[in-house]
Amino acid sequence: MSDPTDSGMRMEKLEATFAYHERDIADTNELVYGISKRVDRLEALVSRLTERMMEPGGEKMPPLPDDERPPHY
Repeated sequence: MSDPTDSGMRMEKLEATFAYHERDIADTNELVYGISKRVDRLEALVSRLTERMMEPGGEKMPPLPDDERPPHY
């Protein structure tokens, strides 16, 4: 037979582990939500900048060279 105090200790350990996991999940959720909001803002900014560049008389991006090596080579 198992000792009742052993079962109680195991239950306490499981509850503590569950509490840590619950906190970690909440922290991760908050972090992911913040990153999602930042990505949304960046996507909106890119869209506005792209539209601005496509306007007549708007700033034009210089063409990207096809085979130019980066300066650090």
